[in-house]
Amino acid sequence: MRQRYLWIELTEPIKDPSDTLFCRMLAYAPDQLISNNDLSLLEAPEDPPLPIDTEYVRAITPNQSDDLAGYGAMQVLTKATDSDIHYLMPLPPGMHSESPELFGFFTYEFRVGHGHWADRDNNLWSTAQGRFGRALRVTGMQHPAPSLRCVVNRDEKQLYVNAQYAQAVHRGKNVTASPPRTQLWCILYAQVHQADGKAFRNILLDDRYMDWRKKLYADAIAEREMKTVFKRFTRREEEFTVTEMPKRPSLDLKNAAVQQQLAAGAALAIFKDQPRVGTAAWTNKEVGDLLRNYGLPVDSPLSVLTVEVFGNITNIREHLTNLFQDSHRKNLVNMTAKDQGEKFAYNLAQTAERAGAAQEKAFAENTVNLKPLSSGLGHYRILRSSPLTKVPFICCTDC
Repeated sequence: MRQRYLWIELTEPIKDPSDTLFCRMLAYAPDQLISNNDLSLLEAPEDPPLPIDTEYVRAITPNQSDDLAGYGAMQVLTKATDSDIHYLMPLPPGMHSESPELFGFFTYEFRVGHGHWADRDNNLWSTAQGRFGRALRVTGMQHPAPSLRCVVNRDEKQLYVNAQYAQAVHRGKNVTASPPRTQLWCILYAQVHQADGKAFRNILLDDRYMDWRKKLYADAIAEREMKTVFKRFTRREEEFTVTEMPKRPSLDLKNAAVQQQLAAGAALAIFKDQPRVGTAAWTNKEVGDLLRNYGLPVDSPLSVLTVEVFGNITNIREHLTNLFQDSHRKNLVNMTAKDQGEKFAYNLAQTAERAGAAQEKAFAENTVNLKPLSSGLGHYRILRSSPLTKVPFICCTDC
């Protein structure tokens, strides 16, 4: 899979060959179409100052080597080899191409500055205070989203595909909406030789919604078992509760049964913290029928492609998760006069609460058969797609 980058285009080249373009991240916010949009996410952070030395007094000796003063305060952009106005943006410090933060939006500051440590011929000696020029603040910038990867398998009964939903992260905390606001769809292809036999062609067989509530085989069994054991442990813990706290007995952590129950409870907590995963499945009979409809053999090679699209938000209740919880109601009612904007949002939400049911019903009736990748193509915005993935071969699927 090729590496994707965010690139910047200037209106004109930088005039001084000793100068280049620098940037630094000022703020980050998760995508509102993915996150739960909790009220705490509405707080706008202050822009950090440029971290360079004040340099009230500095002694410079003759023939002093360049110490790159202030150079590390900002990130340098990579200039294109065939253009003087195009630059590649680096990722923010501490992030990589698969970081979930890349689903969000960034505020950047750009400055033209002196020198590049790797370009010794055009490098210009400078102090920290004199290295950078005036700042240009740009909001709403977004790097390429992390890759969508699907896991496909096939057994004697069915073909099934799993893929993970996009995650919204803020300050290291998962703030993804529940249920997810994006949709995952899986496309099933068959590979056939073209007439001249020189290449393969992909024949679309079917597209199917990937449900995050659907579990297959061991996952569903393990989830039920962990929930059962966790409920037993909860009841047992309640039995230890007595009126006087000093007399409350403690659990025997060395007991094997208690250790097993604690492990099951921890496993259930980990299971709940896992990101949402969408699942789609075709039985082998369904796949065989799809192939026969096109006159193809049932053992034709298959491949799948998963696509994540944004859902269509129709009212404010779908935009703000947990808007009508008691804690949010109380916080909104007790707001001061300076927060009239959020009070207006609360009043608007109450209006949507009364009128939203009829709107949602009408919208559901109009879009029940609307598939984003076929009948509804063009009505949904695509967030990302996975590479074409080969389906493992299984013999005797129609035995």
